[in-house]
Amino acid sequence: MNYFSLNKKKDKGFSLIELVVVVGVLAVLSAIAIPSFICFPKRARATTALASLRQIKTECALKEAEAKPEIFTSSALDGYTIQTSGSNSCAGSNGVIRVLPYNANELPTIYLTTASGSLTYKFKGKTGTDFYEFLGMICGD
Repeated sequence: MNYFSLNKKKDKGFSLIELVVVVGVLAVLSAIAIPSFICFPKRARATTALASLRQIKTECALKEAEAKPEIFTSSALDGYTIQTSGSNSCAGSNGVIRVLPYNANELPTIYLTTASGSLTYKFKGKTGTDFYEFLGMICGD
């Protein structure tokens, strides 16, 4: 008779308590992480719109310096539309090029004032130039 074989426990898996603890920890982690992941697409759309407007600003400045026709290249934006005089003129509509969201409750409107080259946003009743702030406002931070 082997003494060691009699005293060995037959642990070949996890106990029910261990499984409950692991499921509980995963539930807490997912409750913290899921709201952040839900917000990523909205922030990505707003960031893309801002980058597109900055690209338009740069393109218009280059065309002005080279004395070329001041018409920017339009791009399709997910969740946004670019509003200008209709011909993609760098002069904009009344001196402003707007990037308008399809849903103004979820995404900010971004403005490029063509005379000064300044970028501003309007979102949830606030207007400003701090784009880190508006990215935080998208998800209610």
